[in-house]
Amino acid sequence: GGGINHYTYAIEPAFTSEQEEREVLTELWPKLAKELNAFVVHCPKSIFSPTRLENTLVLHGKACTLTVDFHQQFTAQQVNSGTVGEAQVVFRHILKNLCKSQMYQKVGRRFFNNDDAMSGKSATMVFPSFYSYLGNFGGTCCPHMHIDASFRAVHRKTIVEYVAGSLDGASPWSFDEPSVAAMWREKCVGAIVVTSYNNRIYRIKDVRFDLTPRSELTLCVRDDKNVKSRQSTFVQYYQAYYQKELTEFRQPLLEAIPDRRNEQIFLVPEFCCPTGFNDDIRKDKATMQEVIKTTKLSPSERFVSSMHLAGEISKCSLDERRKEHRLMQDWSLKVSPEPTEVEGRQLEALQVEFGKKAFQIEEGNFQRWMRNGLQCSVNLYNWLFIYPESDVAVLDIWLRSLRDIAQVAFEMHIGDPQRVICSDQCTDLPDVLEKHVTPSTQMVLLLTPSKDSTKVYRLFKQYTTVTLPVITQVVKSETIRKRQNIAAVLSRIVLQINAKFAGPLWHIPLDNVALKPLFFDATMVVGIDVYSSLDGEQCMGFTASLNTSATEYYSMATMLPQGMQTETMALKIQEFFRDALLEFAKRNDGTAPQHVVVYRGSVNTQDLMTIRDFEVKAFNMVLDAMECTADGGDR
Repeated sequence: GGGINHYTYAIEPAFTSEQEEREVLTELWPKLAKELNAFVVHCPKSIFSPTRLENTLVLHGKACTLTVDFHQQFTAQQVNSGTVGEAQVVFRHILKNLCKSQMYQKVGRRFFNNDDAMSGKSATMVFPSFYSYLGNFGGTCCPHMHIDASFRAVHRKTIVEYVAGSLDGASPWSFDEPSVAAMWREKCVGAIVVTSYNNRIYRIKDVRFDLTPRSELTLCVRDDKNVKSRQSTFVQYYQAYYQKELTEFRQPLLEAIPDRRNEQIFLVPEFCCPTGFNDDIRKDKATMQEVIKTTKLSPSERFVSSMHLAGEISKCSLDERRKEHRLMQDWSLKVSPEPTEVEGRQLEALQVEFGKKAFQIEEGNFQRWMRNGLQCSVNLYNWLFIYPESDVAVLDIWLRSLRDIAQVAFEMHIGDPQRVICSDQCTDLPDVLEKHVTPSTQMVLLLTPSKDSTKVYRLFKQYTTVTLPVITQVVKSETIRKRQNIAAVLSRIVLQINAKFAGPLWHIPLDNVALKPLFFDATMVVGIDVYSSLDGEQCMGFTASLNTSATEYYSMATMLPQGMQTETMALKIQEFFRDALLEFAKRNDGTAPQHVVVYRGSVNTQDLMTIRDFEVKAFNMVLDAMECTADGGDR
């Protein structure tokens, strides 16, 4: 074919919101289709089409004008070599439509088959799914469709039961209680749920405490000629369409992420079941084993499943009766059902080192060796021990055992703590912390009864993070009374404490020939990731290793203001990278890293150009400044 043509567009008069821009594009969509036939719009300001326009295209709407200008062309040769740049959005659009043809529902980056759920013997079901994306191998061949099959566990418990079971007996309808509202958000926001009445899968955006099943909604009823709307409540809707009767009218509604931007989707928690591995599954060993057995596929099973899916997608694209065939023709593309063979290599077995001892890692797991010491132990001299009066009888024996395990097994010294009794922890804990925590307090260890333990834990962690920042460790009172596996339990507590003080527990030797020259000379590993909330807020995390074994770190985080994320991130990378280099030199007797490896998480292919122009440039500016200061003889 003729390749992919990249156009830019402008709207006059200009709009300030993305929503207004989308409304204009929707209005002019038929006119664009007439001129371009097939096209993909990528906001902001880009249109991709196989059709080449000879002149500037001007389209007039009711209150604005859309001007479309040719920007560049990705030739067929470039596409086949994997050089597609921003045009990657075209292949994502095609891939999404091809996958939908298999009756899979897209949620996030995964496609779920909600018609083929498998029931297990336990309190779970399993949904088949697959993850798919487009990529190429080093720009040396045409874009490839990457497919990987997987399964996702679905719980038979509803969201209401799940939340109520996490509240230690508190009413799940007491939304005025901050801990109850926080628990609803913790368990629901960002979760993937399945509706029990039609097996549809959704990702939850928010918990709407201002809505209940008795709230009204607008129903759109379509007939052959038009669309009519009428008012109904959620109670009436479920009765009429699914013959479902609600049992609790105080429950809030869950707002899900819609397929279309102009839609809103609300779900009733009583009819939603959570998916994935949660605390309930992990506590039940029989359920956990069954779910793992069902969801964990061997490489050969994944290959067979992926081959079957690729074959079905290819067959669909060749069927002239289907719209997917027309889509492939419009873009002069085809899907090959045959996999591409690439060379692979098997890495040597790794070792894990605990200071003086080293052990072979077996099947990616070295849990059994964790009792063999630490790489670097810490010492506690000034710490606070808070406990209820009901634990006094067993306190001395437990504390002595904890200190003995720390000293004998891990060469970690734990001194005598300052002891404080606090029985009504929900009420008195903040005052106790205010009175006894000082700037020299190394740690606070809290024993908490099972009753209200979730509420106390949340209060304690929030107070010692925001108001009085200090390292903390929480242990349930029932734990110190257990006699079974007491040594293993105490060892885990000691290891957790040591890790919280940035004391490395273990490390993997990195001076491997396969990595040379990395880690044979001074090497820094940098990690960058961006967290995006469902409300659109973004936060960047930055971490950099300070020693050869990459077990000590400098880390920082910052919010990214909306509308200036890219520019702010570039500036913050310069600031954090500069400070990390100074910390590295301080840690290594003035030696700067000879090599810097940067891992950037959460990146889509279409973002690579922006990352190169801003983030990579930010790193280079700091390194260039280092060279200049070195040449000038100043630090």
